[in-house]
Amino acid sequence: MGIIEVVILDVVLIAVLLVLGVPIVFCFGAALLFMNIFGNISMKSLLLCGFTSLINPILLAIPVSYTHLR
Repeated sequence: MGIIEVVILDVVLIAVLLVLGVPIVFCFGAALLFMNIFGNISMKSLLLCGFTSLINPILLAIPVSYTHLR
């Protein structure tokens, strides 16, 4: 399976798990595991990419809900 197919299936997996009510942390964990198993991507590089994205201060500024703007 090519990397494009793995990424598309990964996005579908995240969407399905979110619709089923699985917490977002476990959805991303399942997506990482799926990419590791079927995409032949090392977990070390996935965790490094996730950590560098986690310490990004722009992510901390995203509001949780927009309901107060209505």
